[in-house]
Amino acid sequence: AMPTPWGDGLSARRFGFSREPDGLRARPPRQSPAKPQAKRCTLGRRALSPSVWLLASARRAESPSPQRAYFCSLSIETPTVIAPIVGFAVGIALMVLLLWVFGRAHPGLISRRFRIAQLISASFMAFSHGSNDAQKTMGVITLALFAGGAIPTADVPLWVKLSSAVVIGLGTYSGGKRIIRTLGMRLVKLTPMHGFAAETAASAVLMTTAHFGFPVSTTHVISTSIMGVGATQRLSAVKWGLTRDIFLAWILTLPAAGLIGGLCAIASKLVFGDG
Repeated sequence: AMPTPWGDGLSARRFGFSREPDGLRARPPRQSPAKPQAKRCTLGRRALSPSVWLLASARRAESPSPQRAYFCSLSIETPTVIAPIVGFAVGIALMVLLLWVFGRAHPGLISRRFRIAQLISASFMAFSHGSNDAQKTMGVITLALFAGGAIPTADVPLWVKLSSAVVIGLGTYSGGKRIIRTLGMRLVKLTPMHGFAAETAASAVLMTTAHFGFPVSTTHVISTSIMGVGATQRLSAVKWGLTRDIFLAWILTLPAAGLIGGLCAIASKLVFGDG
């Protein structure tokens, strides 16, 4: 046999060839075994709240691993932190744009026109409020019903939708004046133009997050939007001491809710037992 430049079979294998009886034959390239693709944490809009989809799936057989649940929770919590910052930035940008467009107009005419425009922005804000906060309420109620076995699937019943809409409307009617007084008069002295800019900025952020299924706080977004709009006048126009109190209340909400939930769970076990 004629000697080959490849030498022995070991050298041939180094160059991607194999020794065969009838000569050298090229080997197919080595393919590494395919790695299983990790399932992504999809936050589809089929569920009214992403937390319902995640926790309901955890109860079923296809429950995610702890690592996947952790990253899914991060993907849900991240917009909650970022949305107020975005609301602040959008409020500043929109107010600067309005001042640039209508800065030379007569103040009385501007005030009258934006009083009418506020009817549209307030309606937009009310719609985005319901599309965000009411969805979270329905999600929590549906999750409790599903976890307790009251409903077979995680689909939101009609009576939950209607009751959530009625209750959130009554709550806004009963306590809305105090919130309006705090945000619109104590935090920042708003004019109709400022109110229009703040409502439009907050509504745009809330509708965007609702479109992607991210549960964020309406109060956080509208508050930071008002701060951003007020900051365009001057930094001292915003009462930052009141802002500190608002942020402190936001921070204390989570541990307070956990404490009350734990106490309710203990009381429920004492009254009804472990079953």
